Amino acid sequence: MMTFTTKILQKWWFSYIEIFLAALVYAIGARFFLIHAELISGGVFGLAQLSSIGLERLNPAWDLNVGILMFLINLPLLVFSYFKIGKQYTAKVVYYVIVNSILVTLIPNYTITEDRILNCLLAGILMGGAMGYIFKKGGSTAGFDIIATYLLFEKNVKVQGLSLAVNSIILTISSMVFGLEIALYSLLEIFVALRVVGIVYVDHDRMSVLIVTEKGEEVKDVIIKEIGRGVTVIDGRGGYSNNQRQLLITVVSRFEIKLLSKLCTEQDPKAFIQVIKSSEVKGNFSNKKVGL
Repeated sequence: MMTFTTKILQKWWFSYIEIFLAALVYAIGARFFLIHAELISGGVFGLAQLSSIGLERLNPAWDLNVGILMFLINLPLLVFSYFKIGKQYTAKVVYYVIVNSILVTLIPNYTITEDRILNCLLAGILMGGAMGYIFKKGGSTAGFDIIATYLLFEKNVKVQGLSLAVNSIILTISSMVFGLEIALYSLLEIFVALRVVGIVYVDHDRMSVLIVTEKGEEVKDVIIKEIGRGVTVIDGRGGYSNNQRQLLITVVSRFEIKLLSKLCTEQDPKAFIQVIKSSEVKGNFSNKKVGL
């Protein structure tokens, strides 16, 4: 029989294999479609692209690979992550940064299509899908995501404007250096990537859940114990049957909905469960450090 320690080690190794595969997909999207089409991405990758081009224009001898520059730009952010977020989280981020930088450096450019719009779409899908999968598994693609993660988990503050501000600066510089057309194509790639990230990574969408059950105590206990969320219990009765029931109200992330439904039906197969997306949640609701 497999021991608990063995299961933990297998899960640990599997998570690093997943990160490697995601980094590979990201690098393929970058090399086969993005860089080949002479597009500029957002975030640290875009900064590395602009830095590489700028250094080469200043002095041809300073031609540094984008992968190497990505690693150098991420270094101070990794130090910040180590001291402010945690060792386990940072270990995964460091691993991703090293693997991704190596893959982006080693994988050659490869032409699949000359259609720039197709290159935009495919680069956005592959790179966005890889980033979303990393986020879903509790990791990070480093860069400014580290700052956003710190503010979200430690301060419970969302910073949607950070990515927008950084990408706006990158696109503005791109339009001045390469022309407006390239900047607009790059904008399309960034838009597709962000949309794909949003589709893949849904962990921090808040969902309000209403549960009507005759086994309120059992359902309440399992939600608190297994999911770690608070529950409000309201006594009531069925309008048709007049039987005593409890209404349980809780707020979870979208990623926890499947587990919550499974746990509830195990306790009460007849439980009535309603899930409502919450546009805003105030009060004692914390974002969990999944996989940190």
